Amino acid sequence: MQSAIFTGQVFHKRFEPVEHTLSYRTFYFLIDLDECSTLNSVSRLFGYNRRAWLSFWEQDFGPKADSTNASTVKTLQNRFTNILAEKGLHAERWSFQILTMPRILGYAFNPISLIYCRDENNQLVAMIYEVNNTFDERIHYVLPVHDADARIKHGCNKEMFVSPFSDMRGRYAFDVGLPADKLNYRIDYLVEDELRLRASFSGIRLPFEANNLRKLVLTRSGSAIKVITGIHWEAVRLWWKGLSVVSHVPLVNQDDKDFVKPNIHPNQNAERAGYANKITYAAQTTTTRLESEP
Repeated sequence: MQSAIFTGQVFHKRFEPVEHTLSYRTFYFLIDLDECSTLNSVSRLFGYNRRAWLSFWEQDFGPKADSTNASTVKTLQNRFTNILAEKGLHAERWSFQILTMPRILGYAFNPISLIYCRDENNQLVAMIYEVNNTFDERIHYVLPVHDADARIKHGCNKEMFVSPFSDMRGRYAFDVGLPADKLNYRIDYLVEDELRLRASFSGIRLPFEANNLRKLVLTRSGSAIKVITGIHWEAVRLWWKGLSVVSHVPLVNQDDKDFVKPNIHPNQNAERAGYANKITYAAQTTTTRLESEP
């Protein structure tokens, strides 16, 4: 089974204009959409498109219902296929693995979900970075993959309002590992080449089995509430530290095929795009050593 559980730690650090750090333990599910017909038989604690303590609902992903181009196709595979096609990416057959948090007792909030997109030869061809904000908006950054031997590295412009303490300037740099015995990712937010914010996750793989699901129910049932509560609590702390609040800029054309500009940079173009593996900021240097983070 390709579907799996990854338990580990999320780490956030804001560098500018004030330093602020938080970390917490959580878990992700890696859901292989080709296995959807068998996942419901793993445990009554998990439901694929059905109610359970831990559940994955296809309606939680892809273009939102009020999007200007929201698909009427029911299957999530077809919705992701349409998103890729709108960006000029095609395959005879796509398979998708989604790294995301499930609903817990019917609730989930996923700031970001990572979708690995493979073709009929099981070759990783693209990544979809699905980003949600607390204003019920969603955007998909669709980026081609040309070399994924060990890590996937991308850069793109910020195109959706996320934090009340950051305006619409800046870019994201993604550094994502492939699902294996361990999995980690890092997302840097930069403004004028200065690192403003870093978010990362590092976890270990567990089989998608009934016993491991029981352990999650006993030890991690508060994770979904922890995420959304933590976002608002940390916002209060940042406001208390003196950060100015920025007005929300609405996302007008969610997932419009022209909305995410084609200013994307796969691995081999990272240096030319200003996203070398080494990023300099505030007289410090950071390299891609995810294992050193909590």
